[in-house]
Amino acid sequence: MKCLQLTPFLQEFIAQEHIDNHITRDVLAKLFFGMPSLRTIDFRGCSSTSFEQSFHRLVQDSWPKSLLLTQVSFHECLSVPSSVFETILPRLHQVTQLDL
Repeated sequence: MKCLQLTPFLQEFIAQEHIDNHITRDVLAKLFFGMPSLRTIDFRGCSSTSFEQSFHRLVQDSWPKSLLLTQVSFHECLSVPSSVFETILPRLHQVTQLDL
């Protein structure tokens, strides 16, 4: 979380499976709701139980009608529940690249 707070103009966030245990609900909320310059989120290979639980908690929150992301990757994120996609995909009005 501290890294995200120190980089408010971050445009791309790329996470590998090596850090998925550290991606909490608060980190996800910061990425999706608190970084207006962010355009790319890549969770490639993140599939730990804690990552799945963090997303499950996040989809319970109120979401904006639209997300400004243009590139999103959940490639090989095998444990992400369908409720995550049901919540995120309809809000990706500007997406140009989607990797599932």
